[in-house]
Amino acid sequence: MYEEDQFNDNEFSKLYSKRSIVLSIFVIIIGLGMWYYFVGFNTVAKCDSIDCYRENLLKCKKSWVLNEDNNYVYRYEILDDNGDSYCDVDVVLFRVTNGAIDSQDLEGLNMVCKINKYDDSLPESDMLVCSGKLREELQEIIIERMHNQILQNLDQINEGFQN
Repeated sequence: MYEEDQFNDNEFSKLYSKRSIVLSIFVIIIGLGMWYYFVGFNTVAKCDSIDCYRENLLKCKKSWVLNEDNNYVYRYEILDDNGDSYCDVDVVLFRVTNGAIDSQDLEGLNMVCKINKYDDSLPESDMLVCSGKLREELQEIIIERMHNQILQNLDQINEGFQN
């Protein structure tokens, strides 16, 4: 009886360790597959120039670039293909370099723009193709500035209507 119990325990140990090995290999394969999908597959290349960005835009290749003008530093990231001639580009206002105080609050906000692959204009130049918090806040600032401009020049506007 003792030998039979020992034999069953030994077989159980072998079976248990085979299952453990198979399960461990399965978990490792699933983990590597997930890592490849989320990290390796979705890598986003960094461009050093706006020309590199434009080349990648032609193929809607995932990449990003920082673009600095006189007042702002924008980060453009090509996200995906959006139709035959368009790519989705995420535009983040990275930093305000020379702007009004009301523009400082926009840092870090973003908008997604549907950009024509063959157009050389920058995403923020046509706000009608964009949507997101950055666009909304920029529109609010523009409206507020126009309103203030009208109020400051109300006398001149009235004179123009009276003549």
